[in-house]
Amino acid sequence: MTPSEIVAQIQAAGGSIILAEGKLRARQVPASMLQVLRDNKAVLVAFLTAQGADSHPSTTRPEKVAPRANMGTFRVSCGMCRHFQHDRVNPSQGVGLCSMTKTGLPPAGGTGYRAPYPNALRTCPSFQQIETQEGTKL
Repeated sequence: MTPSEIVAQIQAAGGSIILAEGKLRARQVPASMLQVLRDNKAVLVAFLTAQGADSHPSTTRPEKVAPRANMGTFRVSCGMCRHFQHDRVNPSQGVGLCSMTKTGLPPAGGTGYRAPYPNALRTCPSFQQIETQEGTKL
């Protein structure tokens, strides 16, 4: 069996085989093809190298983020939080401060802008929504 036939059979069965950083990476390979892969490993590496299959460097892999219990489930803005202190020069749009940290930057553990803009959406583990004088939340 030629290397191109091996790759074609794996793909026809819904699997994939690629070369990443000089190593074969196979996913969802039928059990009947596992021994064929082992027996033809060197030939497959040479074939995929010639095909230019090692064109995806490791820096393009997506970052894996493990969920944490305190991760925000929805996006909020600093301007809706009671910890946000508005900028004095431009209160409606200027970069303010977050009273939850010593630096004034948003607390660690959230995602989004790294500076506390009043309208920029983010997730924040310390978010506490502003309440109006009538007791309703904004």
